Amino acid sequence: MLDPAEAYMVLVTDFGSKIDGLWAFQVAIHAQIEQVAKTDWFDARAGHLDNKIRKKQLDGFLFFSRDLLREFEILGMAKTFEDVLVEARKLGLPAFTIWAGDELKLPFHHEMRCVRSLANVIKHNGSRIVAGGGEACRFLIEKAGFRAGTEIAYVDFDLEKALYQTYVFLDALSGQLCGVAVDPPFSDATVDFEQFKSGILPWFLKR
Repeated sequence: MLDPAEAYMVLVTDFGSKIDGLWAFQVAIHAQIEQVAKTDWFDARAGHLDNKIRKKQLDGFLFFSRDLLREFEILGMAKTFEDVLVEARKLGLPAFTIWAGDELKLPFHHEMRCVRSLANVIKHNGSRIVAGGGEACRFLIEKAGFRAGTEIAYVDFDLEKALYQTYVFLDALSGQLCGVAVDPPFSDATVDFEQFKSGILPWFLKR
């Protein structure tokens, strides 16, 4: 049985590496997508119909790629949360459910519930928030203010902030499960977020 500090480090190392990977992936793929977006679809040698098809193909690729990246990141964050619970169980730590624990006042608890619900919508509701679509849809509509009928591709969702919030939540949750005092997540949320961004990006992606 690990002592509390060791158990905490196991959890932090696990979810930290996954958030690092998700962050690097979204930065790298986003850059590639935006590079493709600069492609000139017009070909002076082609006719009007062919150029129309070329533009449609490019626009379709860009929409699909951006949508897929967003869904991948949401699913990745939800899986990272679930992996923490699995690892905590292996370590003999207390159980935790995302729908309970409000009294703990964990930072970004509500946002983590949104991520998990969005992931369930992607998996089980065809990536559309629908009335009567189950617990995840009901939470997003009634508790998070999302409009019924909205597709994931069109929700107001900032991937970078969500990754940051997921990291902060999981850090606080890990401390709670292990019985370890964790430093307050931020003295200034904006400054802390910018420091997080600059510190998490791997050297090979920095410009």
